[in-house]
Amino acid sequence: MNCTPKGPDAGIDVRGIGIVAQVKAAMKPTGLPVIVQVFGAAQNVSASAAVFALNGFTRQAVKWADDAGVALFVFNLMGEAEAVNVAAQRLKP
Repeated sequence: MNCTPKGPDAGIDVRGIGIVAQVKAAMKPTGLPVIVQVFGAAQNVSASAAVFALNGFTRQAVKWADDAGVALFVFNLMGEAEAVNVAAQRLKP
């Protein structure tokens, strides 16, 4: 996986083979606009979409991600990613 360079990234922080991801370290739950943006960017490159968030996700964001197949992860106290939804469970080894 590679981090995208600084500057406009169209909602993508990390690119891997067949996947694009956004990482959010906001102090509030990540909302729907981020999920939709990453999903759109992933569709443009025929990849899966994932979002990693420090403070979780809004209910609306989780519902939309579940319906669209966007993988959602939160960071635990050890800094490890934990799956939030079925799409994320499928990606996690």
